[in-house]
Amino acid sequence: MSRKSISLFSRTGIIVAITLFLFQTAIITAIIIFLLMPVIKSSAVTMAAIMEMSAQTWLKLVPEEYQLFNNELKRHYNFKLYVDKNPDIEPTARPHEPYLHYLEAELGKHQELPPRFYADRKNPDIYWINYHYQGHTFEIAVPIHQLGGRPHAATIAIIVSGLIMLFISSWFLAYHLNRPINRLINAVKQVSYGISPEPIPETGCKELVVLAHSVNIMATKVKDLLENRTVMLAGISHDLRTPLTRMALSVELLPEETSQQLTQRIRQDIKLMNEMIGHYMELASCLTKEKLEQHNLHALIQSYIHEIQQHSNVDIELKMPAVHAGAIEKLWIYPVALKRIISNLLENAIRYGEGKPVIVSCEKVTGQNNKSIIIKITDHGPGISEQEIEKVFHPFYRVDKSRNSESGGSGLGLAIVHHLTQAHDWIIELESPLNEGLTAKLTLPVRN
Repeated sequence: MSRKSISLFSRTGIIVAITLFLFQTAIITAIIIFLLMPVIKSSAVTMAAIMEMSAQTWLKLVPEEYQLFNNELKRHYNFKLYVDKNPDIEPTARPHEPYLHYLEAELGKHQELPPRFYADRKNPDIYWINYHYQGHTFEIAVPIHQLGGRPHAATIAIIVSGLIMLFISSWFLAYHLNRPINRLINAVKQVSYGISPEPIPETGCKELVVLAHSVNIMATKVKDLLENRTVMLAGISHDLRTPLTRMALSVELLPEETSQQLTQRIRQDIKLMNEMIGHYMELASCLTKEKLEQHNLHALIQSYIHEIQQHSNVDIELKMPAVHAGAIEKLWIYPVALKRIISNLLENAIRYGEGKPVIVSCEKVTGQNNKSIIIKITDHGPGISEQEIEKVFHPFYRVDKSRNSESGGSGLGLAIVHHLTQAHDWIIELESPLNEGLTAKLTLPVRN
C-alpha cells in the first residue's frame, strides 16, 4: 500500500459516531428551543404572577394576619416572605440561569426598580428575590428546585448519556460489520499462500453472505487446482524418472572401451535431472501446511547441520549464545517446513560459498508486542547485488555471475524457501554486503 490507511472498524466507527453526534446535536437543539425554553418561560410568568399576587395580598392584610399569611405561603408554595426587613443572610453573586432572566423580565414589567436575585452563602439551596411594589421592599426566599427547569444541566445530561450510547452503538455496529470482513481477509490471505482455509460461515447481511459464498467457492477451486497440479507433477515425475532409471542402467552396461569422460557426463546429467524433478515436486507440495509440534530448536538445527555435513566437506559452525540456548529449548514450530528451509539455505551457502566455512546463528529477540527466533545462515562467497535480492526468490531465476547451471541447482531452492515462509507466516530476508558473502535471515514468531 502506498499510504497508510485506517481499518474498516475505525472508519465505520468514525462515520457512525459523526452521524449520530450530528443527529443528537439537532435533537438537543430542537428540545431546548421548542420544549425547554417555552416551559421555562411559562413557569417564570406563573412565578412572577404569584409573587405580585402575594405582594398585593400582603398590603391588604392587618399586622395580626401577617404570620398566618406567611404560613399559608409556606404550605402552598414553600415561600418565606419578608417585607421591609433585611433577612439574616450573606448574599453572593447572582446565579446565571435562563429561568431567572425570564423571571426578572416579568417582574420588571410592573415594578419601579428592577428586581435583584442572589443566593445565600449560609444556605446555598435557597435563592432570594428582592423586588419593590407600591413603595415596599419584598424579599422572598425560594428553594432552588422551585425555580423552574435547568436547561444547562439537562443539556449536559443529554449529551453525556447520548455520547455513551453513541460510543456503544458505534462500537457494536463497527465490530459486527468488521468481524466477518476480517474472516474474509484471513481466508483470502490463506488462499493467496496456497493454503485451503476453513469454510467461512455464510451469515449476516445479504452482501456479506454473497461475498462469503464466492470466497468459499474460490477457495475450493484453488484447492482443486493445487491438488490437480500436484497429481500431474507426480505423474510427470514418475513418467520421467522411469526412462532416467533405464538410462542410468544402460550407462552401467556400456562396454568398458566407452569413453569414461562421456559416461561420467551422462551420469552427472541424469543426477541433475533427478534433482530437478525432485525440486519441482517439492515446489508443488510446499504449500501444504503441517501441524504445529513442540521441539527443541537447538537440537533440530544441529541435526539438520549434521545431515547436510555428511555429504559435504565444507565446515558448518553453529553459534548460539548461552543466554539463548535454554530459552529456545521447547518451541512450537513446523519441523518439516523448517528442515526444508534450512536445508535449502545451507545447500545454497555451501554451493556458492567457495568452500569457505558457513556460519549458522540462532537467537531469541523480544519486541514490544511479541517474541521471535532469528536464524541466520552466512556464507563467504561473492554475494549478490542489491538489485537481485528480490529476484532470486522467483522460480528458475539465476544470478548470472555465479549461480548458473554449471554450478548445479535448479533455480528453485530459494523459491521453495519463499513459498514455505509465506505459507507458515515466517519471514525470510537476504543481506549481502559488497563482496562479503550472503546472509539469509529467517524470523520465526514464538507461538504459545
